[in-house]
Amino acid sequence: MIKTGSEKDGDKKFVYCNRCKGDTRHECLLNNPRTEDTIVDEEDEYPTFFQERWAYIVWRCLGCNSLTLEERYTCDGQLDSKGEQLWDVTFHPSRVKNQIKPKYFNRLPDKLNNIYRESITTFNARARVLCTAGLRGLIEGVCLDKQIRGRNLEEKIDGLAAILPANIVKNLHSLRFMGNIATHELTPPPSYDLRLAVEICEDLLSYLYELDYKTARLGELTEVRLQNRDEDQ
Repeated sequence: MIKTGSEKDGDKKFVYCNRCKGDTRHECLLNNPRTEDTIVDEEDEYPTFFQERWAYIVWRCLGCNSLTLEERYTCDGQLDSKGEQLWDVTFHPSRVKNQIKPKYFNRLPDKLNNIYRESITTFNARARVLCTAGLRGLIEGVCLDKQIRGRNLEEKIDGLAAILPANIVKNLHSLRFMGNIATHELTPPPSYDLRLAVEICEDLLSYLYELDYKTARLGELTEVRLQNRDEDQ
């Protein structure tokens, strides 16, 4: 939230630019405000009004000239401890700062790929509880796909030791603890911890589904080149 909505044409401020990949100076090209009053009780002899306000601000990056729309919203009672008005802020297109770009996996089953990509989407939307639940579901899905049995996720992760290095299995238990807290206590993990959890899952998917494919592909290419070399000699 911010505490002002009064920028004028020509005003400048730093905004994260998706194209420049950093905070750059932006110039205000347009600030279009809108106000809406709603009657709280129409039957009251002296009706009171509830006011909502919006501001639609167009910014131009002074580095690359790309445009960004900033949408602000506030209403009666949306104040800080000092009584100053607070505004909710949304940028269009959304800022990609601190977001994760999903990886492409050639041999990942469709169901697992969908869960993985939905988890990335929730991370970028800052829905950390949902993202953590998605990663937990992804681990469950991997165990199911690899026919790893167990009465609960803890036993299933232990069973992955048959096909995974011990250090990866240990990290997966850390993700399980994180998932339990998020799903049972509705407490989101810190963003940094959740980003690490995403990276752990990506390493897991790469190891189990991509490494064999890439190794086999490299072997095929090497064999073809060796054959071509022998023919040229």
